[in-house]
Amino acid sequence: MKKFLICICTYKRYEKLSELLKSINNINLKEEFNAEILIVDNYGIVE
Repeated sequence: MKKFLICICTYKRYEKLSELLKSINNINLKEEFNAEILIVDNYGIVE
């Protein structure tokens, strides 16, 4: 089983973070993939 770690740095925290979360919700991974998501911005780890 593979794991994916996604990191991004945002500058306008709420604008870009909300768009990023919408995009992540639209990702359809096959069942054999186990996705792990880490979002990092100017304030540190947020999710």
